[in-house]
Amino acid sequence: MSSRSHSLSAAQAQAFDQMPLRPGQTLTDGRYGLLADNQVNKYHAAKILTLEGTRAHAQGLSRELEFLQQIAACEDVDSLPVLEDRFEEQGPGGTHLCFVMHVFSSDVCSFRRSSPHKALSPQIVKNVLARTLEGLTQLREFNTQVRSDNILDKRIEEQLTTHPAKVEAELEMDGEKYPVLRSQPIPHAYTWDATPCTAETMSFAIIDLTAYFLRALLRSDFGVKGCLTFELLTGHWLFAPEEGETWSLVDDHFAKMLEFAGERFSSTMLDRAELHSKYLDEQGNLLRIELIPGQSIEAALAAYKTVPDSEIAGAASFLRSCLRLDSYERASAAELELHLWVMTA
Repeated sequence: MSSRSHSLSAAQAQAFDQMPLRPGQTLTDGRYGLLADNQVNKYHAAKILTLEGTRAHAQGLSRELEFLQQIAACEDVDSLPVLEDRFEEQGPGGTHLCFVMHVFSSDVCSFRRSSPHKALSPQIVKNVLARTLEGLTQLREFNTQVRSDNILDKRIEEQLTTHPAKVEAELEMDGEKYPVLRSQPIPHAYTWDATPCTAETMSFAIIDLTAYFLRALLRSDFGVKGCLTFELLTGHWLFAPEEGETWSLVDDHFAKMLEFAGERFSSTMLDRAELHSKYLDEQGNLLRIELIPGQSIEAALAAYKTVPDSEIAGAASFLRSCLRLDSYERASAAELELHLWVMTA
C-alpha cells in the first residue's frame, strides 16, 4: 500500500494525545527498540499511554498501574496481564507513561468472527471461560463487564517474525514527519473449529484493566459471564434491546432479562433499587411492556444450530448459574470454575 501524507498542526496532533513512533526507534535510553526487523531475541508488548492517560495516573484518577503492580506481585497470574517493566518516555507533546507486558495475539471476539457462523466450538469456549474465570477469581471476583474483546490469545510470539510493522500514512507535527503504523492484529495458527486436544493448548488472558476496574467500581451488570458464554457459543448477543414508540431501551432490556431468566424481581430487589419505580410497579411488573413467555435456554441454544446436542444441557446449566436477576444469587467466578460443564474442557 502506498503511503498517504497527512499534515496536522501540533494542536490537532495533540488532540489525538498519542505519542508518534517510528520502527527502529529506541525507548528508555535504548533499553527497548520498536520492531524494525526480525533480528531480536525477545518480543515485548509496550502499552504507551496518551498524554491524558498519563495525567490521569499522575492525578490519581487512574489506578491501572497500581493494579498491574499488584498482579505482578502474585505467584499465579496466567490469566492476567503481567507487568514486566514501566517507564516514562518524552514525546513531542509531553511525557507518556509506558507499560511493558507479554505479547498478545488477536482478541477472542475477532477469533469468533473467523467462523462462518460467528461462533466457536464448545471446547474452545470452555477453555476461554476457564481462563477468564480463573482471572476473575484472581481479581477477587469484581462483578463487571467482561467483553470478548478484552480477552486475548497469548501463544503468538513465533508469528511476529513473519509479520513486520507496516507504515500506512504519515503525520506531520511541528515540521517533523512521523509514520502512522498500520493496525495489525498478530495472527495465530488456531481455527474456530479446533479439536478438543488443540483447544486445550490455547492460552487466554484478560486485558484492559482500566475498563475492567472502572466498570467494577461503577456498576454491576446482569449475567455478563452468561452473556459472554452465549455470544461465543452462538455468535449472537444474548440481549439486543430496542427502543419502541411507547417504551425505552431500558424497558426493553428489562423485558428481555425477565423473559430469558424466567424470573421476576423480588420485593427485596425492588427495595434495593432506588429507581425501580421508573420502570416497574410495586409487584415487579414492567410499566410499559407486556411480557411474552420466553423460550427455555436449551431451546435458545438449539435454535442457532451451533452447539452440539450433547453440549446443550451442560451449557444451559452453566448459563442458568450466571443469569440470575439477583446479583447476590449469581454464582461467583470461583464457583463457576467448578461447574461440571467447564471442568470437562
